[in-house]
Amino acid sequence: MGVPAVLIFMQPDLGTMLVFGFVTFVMLFVAGTTVRQLVMIIVLGIVLLLVAVELDLLRGYQLERLQGFFSPGEQTLEVNYNQNQSQIAIGSGGMFGQGLFEGTQTNLAFVPSQTTDFIFTAVAEQLGFVGGTLVIGLYAALIWRMLMIAAAARDRFGELAATGIAAMFGFHVFVNVGMAVGLLPVTGLPLPFLSFGGSFYIAMAMSVGIVNSIWMTRSPVPR
Repeated sequence: MGVPAVLIFMQPDLGTMLVFGFVTFVMLFVAGTTVRQLVMIIVLGIVLLLVAVELDLLRGYQLERLQGFFSPGEQTLEVNYNQNQSQIAIGSGGMFGQGLFEGTQTNLAFVPSQTTDFIFTAVAEQLGFVGGTLVIGLYAALIWRMLMIAAAARDRFGELAATGIAAMFGFHVFVNVGMAVGLLPVTGLPLPFLSFGGSFYIAMAMSVGIVNSIWMTRSPVPR
């Protein structure tokens, strides 16, 4: 995992590198890695992050996003602009939203990247709390189904592959929605099947196809 993770970090693409780390961590857990080993991996990851900060390996905008998240009262019109506008749009959606293809924040383009990284902002403003909850519920059902397929896999490889893909989907959804509502720092991770982007859509569709093939060749004896 370290080889592609380092190459992706050098792009720079810190968000996708974190996806690699999370997926690997979950697969190691499912594979039977001990708690002590997992704790050591977490500690190593924290140390590497601190080293990257000390050696100025992080780009300026990446550090600014972290600083803006931990000190939201500062640099409101600069670093935190996207996230603040996102929260305003989500709050204006209320319970049932302002209507499909309606909403001042999204239609007037106050929220940058609203077709990619901040797509959930448009969903919540137009469809409200109910619509946003429905979208998250559909993701939860998809991820839960992937985990059930992993449990019924015929072999160890199928189990770990389905688990890793479920972790990838879960991390994207958690980070993207968390970023839009202000629970996490701004990170350029798209929302599966909603964010605009051809290569990402193809990757997610292929992942679902792989999980479906694992289900088609599942073990005939339920565990």
